[in-house]
Amino acid sequence: MRTWMKLAILAVAVALGGGLRADDQTKPGDKPGSDNKATRSDDKHHDDRASDEKKFSDTHFVDHAYTAGQNEILLNQMALQRSRNEDVRKFAQKMLEDHSKNNQDLILIVSELRIAVPDKPLPEQEKGLQEISSNQVKDFDKEFMDHMVTEHEKAVKLFEQGSKELKNEKLKEYATKSLPTLKEHLKMAKETRDKVAKAERR
Repeated sequence: MRTWMKLAILAVAVALGGGLRADDQTKPGDKPGSDNKATRSDDKHHDDRASDEKKFSDTHFVDHAYTAGQNEILLNQMALQRSRNEDVRKFAQKMLEDHSKNNQDLILIVSELRIAVPDKPLPEQEKGLQEISSNQVKDFDKEFMDHMVTEHEKAVKLFEQGSKELKNEKLKEYATKSLPTLKEHLKMAKETRDKVAKAERR
């Protein structure tokens, strides 16, 4: 689903105020770190991912960190469009700014290392994206903030493991550097979720 990736990369550029030049952005059909030697085929990539679920690896970390980061951008853009709750909107704006910068950092690393990345969300991420974006959602703010708490809990766990077990030093440094921000995001997500719940009880 290249539309997903193109939207996410465009969101990075927009959120950073044009921090990426047009000729630096990934072109349609391309993905960071891909070339004839490094790019994994879809079948092989799925096989790698399936095996990575059983054991932590650099590939597992890159796949999950990259796709989760891109989904964060799309979800928080959606929140800015759909939410009328000021606390949720402030949270979404902060997440959009921080994750855009963090995603750009990862894109630069995987491009330099020539590591191929997925061009669509992982199955569980795609399911969450579809659920939150559905018009059937009755209480967007509640569903969105519940999802943000869950996803940031997963992110903190992933980056904690990455900061200890990643083999590539640049990836390990990236995970370690990103961890405090992700922990702060989790704290903010829980606080905002509680504010939403409190407002609904009034």
